Amino acid sequence: MNLAPPVSETISIAELSPLFHPLFSNIASPPRTVWIEGKPSALKLLERLPEYGLAVVGTRSPDRRSVFLLQETVRRLRGTPLVIVSGLARGIDSAAHESALAANLPTIAILGCGIQRTYPPENLRLRKRILEAGGLVLSEFDPHLDALPGCFIQRNRIIAGMSKATWIVQSGYRSGALNTAHWTLKQGRTLFVTPSFPGDPSFLGNENLMTNPTAIPVYNAEAFAACWIGLFSEIVKNRRNSKNPPVIELIVEIERGMREGRELISIVEERSRRTGESVESLIKKIDRGTLT
Repeated sequence: MNLAPPVSETISIAELSPLFHPLFSNIASPPRTVWIEGKPSALKLLERLPEYGLAVVGTRSPDRRSVFLLQETVRRLRGTPLVIVSGLARGIDSAAHESALAANLPTIAILGCGIQRTYPPENLRLRKRILEAGGLVLSEFDPHLDALPGCFIQRNRIIAGMSKATWIVQSGYRSGALNTAHWTLKQGRTLFVTPSFPGDPSFLGNENLMTNPTAIPVYNAEAFAACWIGLFSEIVKNRRNSKNPPVIELIVEIERGMREGRELISIVEERSRRTGESVESLIKKIDRGTLT
């Protein structure tokens, strides 16, 4: 397990009693102590929560299409007041933090271990980047506690509680993200879920969640206007400023066409005629492994 060394003199670890902070005291089974790492100025992020907190979680082994959807969606949220909250785990969590950094959105990592540890260890560099960009790292556990299986389940209520809404990007039948969804609904927050093709084993958790009548499907960033209507104009502006058609739209279009029995080349040619993007550029994207 990696020790978390100081990133710079302006970044430090502090202990906070939730009894004196309404954000934490209103979380289900409030933590007795919260350890926070970040720049002093970054503590102001807590004032934007839970109102502008969006928790983004999912499987540790996501499909490439899910990562593309996550990256493209968060990119569309650039310039909004949202704070991306996740758990610094492998897979979707890491992609959520990375996407937030790329979109210049603040992001907060809730650890499943003590604040003096980093798990998984390969995310130490990502942790430093979050802190340097003005984000925060939080933990309710003893500062030197190693990551234990029960810790991840325990911290999920905090991820959900610090956020106004949670987006389950991808989850299998048995996934820790489903526990976060449970805490989201239990704490009266909004639940967003990526839809899937019926019976897709890598999305069975999402499929089950979509049976809940309150779950809102996420096809693109505009879905979040259901929770934050003020975001819509910024999302539309970001879409208009995009020079290239979103990769995820191309992926979805090809998958839909192939399920209908059409040949790949006919799908690409039709896309080219409609959008003006050359067949050659679309094929290059496929050759580079952009599509799966």
